[in-house]
Amino acid sequence: MSGYWHAVWPAEDGGPRRLQHVEGPGLDVRAGELTVTSRPAFGAHMVVQRDRDELYFQGAVIGPDSTAWVERIDPRTLEPLERVEDLAAGPWWPGGILAHSNGDLYVTQGRWCHRLASDLSVVRSRELPRDRPYNSLLAQPDGSLVMKDMSSDDAEPTQLVVLDPDEAWIEEVRASLPPLPAARRRRLAEATGQAADAEAVMVVTDRGQDDYVVAVAQAGGDAGRALVHVKEAFAEAGTHPGVPAGDLAALTRLEVDGALTATQAKQVLAELVAAGGGDPAAIAAAKGFEAMDTGALEALVDRAIAEQPDAWEKFCGGENKAMGALVGAVMKASKGKADGKAVTALLNSKKR
Repeated sequence: MSGYWHAVWPAEDGGPRRLQHVEGPGLDVRAGELTVTSRPAFGAHMVVQRDRDELYFQGAVIGPDSTAWVERIDPRTLEPLERVEDLAAGPWWPGGILAHSNGDLYVTQGRWCHRLASDLSVVRSRELPRDRPYNSLLAQPDGSLVMKDMSSDDAEPTQLVVLDPDEAWIEEVRASLPPLPAARRRRLAEATGQAADAEAVMVVTDRGQDDYVVAVAQAGGDAGRALVHVKEAFAEAGTHPGVPAGDLAALTRLEVDGALTATQAKQVLAELVAAGGGDPAAIAAAKGFEAMDTGALEALVDRAIAEQPDAWEKFCGGENKAMGALVGAVMKASKGKADGKAVTALLNSKKR
């Protein structure tokens, strides 16, 4: 088998095809020559052969932060001749060991891969990219090593790692892996002030648009408002929306500064999406959108209270649903120019 040491049993199940029989003529056992020897070995996983009398026994100290061990054992008595232990492993899984064509042994246990010389001295140890156990390892015909991490979360599928057996460029491998969905949700949640399991965070991350929202924030925009807009208006935009991040950032700044209401911002955004970008302030000015003077807004609030005394009494009495009628009256009177948040703040400040 190319990639493996030329032996009858250099890897788990005899090799990557898992035929579970030895290469070559077999054991050549004659009648009356077979004896059985056994020994207790807690945590043992598998045995591989390198040269004729070189058997290696691999196992682990089992636990949430397990460690690996390897023994070279006597092929007749099974007693250990040499042993290396306390090899870093991490999250437990049986892992695997193989005798490589370069003459060394490679052990994958937990999230670590260790290279051992035939005398069990440690040549190199490398932590694998993901904090989860890896399911054994295979040697390719070119000698490269292939490992697969294990996942019970369908949202975070497994990925293959391919290592050069001599250079083990794990840092490059780690850097090349895309962030996991859970990590992306956490990053977006932190940027926007939302919970990681909030609907908008989940939806935008699933679409692959979380990088775009972060880019809007980096361009000086309000990440929270950007998240809302991307969720609502960019469903078909793919991972790279056509509206430049800087343009959406400018729109969110107009919102948080009170220059545009949420309703007006939606209309401006529709123009941005249709045109593939633009100047939000210029679009707002062309539509006649102007921030209402505080005094004018307060006058409309007072008018709504005077015209709907029943709703006002209910609101003051603790019926928050009554606020809707008052806010609606102000929005109608302002022809949609009033900022709903500002109206709500004024109503609360006047509440008896």
